[in-house]
Amino acid sequence: MASGEYIATTVHGFEDLAAAEIERAGGRVFHVDEGKVLFRGEPELPYVLNYGSRTLHRIGLLLVRGEFERLEDIEREVRSLDLSWCINPSLPFEVRLRRKGKHDFTSMDANAVVGRAIIEGYEAVKGERLRVNLSSPSVSFRGWIIDDRYYLSVDLTGRSLHKRSYRVYEHPAPLKSTLASLLVLWSGWTADRSLVDPMAGSGTILVEAAYIGWRYPPNADRSDFLIRNLPFHDESVDARVRESLLRKVRRIPLRLLGVEKYPKHVNGCRNVLQKAGVDGYVKCVQGLCEHLHRYVDGVDYVVTNPPYGLRVASARVVRRLYADFAAELKRHFPGTVFVLITPRTDFEDLFTPLEKRRVSYGDLTVNAYRFRVE
Repeated sequence: MASGEYIATTVHGFEDLAAAEIERAGGRVFHVDEGKVLFRGEPELPYVLNYGSRTLHRIGLLLVRGEFERLEDIEREVRSLDLSWCINPSLPFEVRLRRKGKHDFTSMDANAVVGRAIIEGYEAVKGERLRVNLSSPSVSFRGWIIDDRYYLSVDLTGRSLHKRSYRVYEHPAPLKSTLASLLVLWSGWTADRSLVDPMAGSGTILVEAAYIGWRYPPNADRSDFLIRNLPFHDESVDARVRESLLRKVRRIPLRLLGVEKYPKHVNGCRNVLQKAGVDGYVKCVQGLCEHLHRYVDGVDYVVTNPPYGLRVASARVVRRLYADFAAELKRHFPGTVFVLITPRTDFEDLFTPLEKRRVSYGDLTVNAYRFRVE
């Protein structure tokens, strides 16, 4: 496969950090859209990002992009593509398009039209008909229609990169590993400093911080990337990239601590730490965030995903929790960098933000805050 253009998805609101990671890996970013980063790179780059990215969800080889007025414009463009280099009749495919904005067609309409254009375009070039399989496709064409813009790619990842293999405990309010990594990176934490998650849940922030500190590729154990189904997949490049990333790992001592209120989650967190291979370096203890000084003498960084209190019945409890935790930080941890996400604005009355962002978190749009405790 020659050098090409790629599109990667990430958390909307942190595209700049994702772009920086891509550039550190050797990519050349040329455009950023909502939750998406477009870049150019060499053939080994998708392997590097599939195994090693902390901030990306999927990487796709960009097939076409542009502006349109009608769905027929996209159909015509896709039908003109020669896709014989990336698919053949032995590889059943799917189309997954996401649409945002006002249009006179639905996402299902777009999927049907683009799927038909791929089939008919391939048949015109090769004289053979491709097969569709929506339940277990070998090839996935993923696209996005945003207002008057569209992108279509062939997926090189498959299952989203945020679904790390260490997630062996289901917390009722799980944090995506990619968002956890982004919060740690945004905080400015480095492996020689201490970091605490005082509302640790299942420990995702702790694991991602450990992997950052060790330079451990978070998906090094995966073997199901969709790029492996494609004709241009190079097994030797795949193996070489993975081995190169693993040679850079350094399991140095770390000062990472999780504090969690509920015994069930403490046990779950410890199971996650063990599965991730960081349990000898990261601790999780049962306790209350409002009494953080009982578990740690000092801390450089606090990074957490607190409860939100979205239901009326729990809003008052969460408001009190936020106030008590803020008081604990001010009393015992001045100078600490404090990073969190929440849809609430309570902490703006308690600290002066160094930076605030609006970030997509599932179906929610939340506030990401970075404070320095004074």
